[in-house]
Amino acid sequence: MALRAFISKLKTVWFILRHDGFRALLAAMLDTIRNAQQICGPDELGIVFDLLDAQRLKGLMIDVGAHWGSALAPFAKAGWKVYCFEPDSGNRKRLAYLFGKFSNVVIDQRAVSDHPKENAVLYKSEESSGISGLSAFRDSHRPAEKIEVTTLGHFFEEQDLGDGQVDVLKVDTEGFDFHVLKGFPWEKCRPRVILCEFEDQRTIPLGYTFHDLALFLQEKGYRLMISEWWPVTAYNTPHQWRRFMPYPCEINDPKGWGNLFGVRDEGLYQSLIAKIAGFQLSEDG
Repeated sequence: MALRAFISKLKTVWFILRHDGFRALLAAMLDTIRNAQQICGPDELGIVFDLLDAQRLKGLMIDVGAHWGSALAPFAKAGWKVYCFEPDSGNRKRLAYLFGKFSNVVIDQRAVSDHPKENAVLYKSEESSGISGLSAFRDSHRPAEKIEVTTLGHFFEEQDLGDGQVDVLKVDTEGFDFHVLKGFPWEKCRPRVILCEFEDQRTIPLGYTFHDLALFLQEKGYRLMISEWWPVTAYNTPHQWRRFMPYPCEINDPKGWGNLFGVRDEGLYQSLIAKIAGFQLSEDG
């Protein structure tokens, strides 16, 4: 198993070097190191994976903002059907190399929001390949390429998903998470578990707050758990996790950020509480 993983890494290195050159390989290596350094808290998608017994029970995952596929990887390898979106052409090239041969993984090159749009601008930053998006929230962001934007409602129609069950909806779109959720076809289905990102510093300029996002999901029938992280100081340094909090609550620091678990089923929500029992859990926010 270790040898297979080593060979896979060598293939990835050769792929980036052959197609994009040494500079791209160096950038990818730096990003990999940064991503590894940033694991200073709970693996939130890992918690969802275990919560749904995903290794044994197959399901369907939608990953909006897939980057290089670290979030979808365990689900894809466990045989789940995965629909993922990655509009950054550089990120998508690596994503396609890693998961393009999986018959159960569909990679879409579009961004996702609450309204479709053609020739939208995607902004990229040299600070990190993980903060490409539809808005320039860092001074380092630069307009990089023109992309197409769709909605999950339109995507459902294209794929003829109908009233099919979505087990996991993961959203990480650098500020546009609420827009993605508003474009979801709620009249067709309700995902069993939602994991999306919040950060008021990014989203207030876009017209919404952490509470707007949370209340929207509550109105859809979800019980919510917040995973709060300390404010980002720089994207080339480790991010520090702070605590779990059941919603309603307040974020300790207005510059803080984190991920929001939305769970429909009460029994599943109680299982989530049990899963995170080993971490600090604040009841008073």
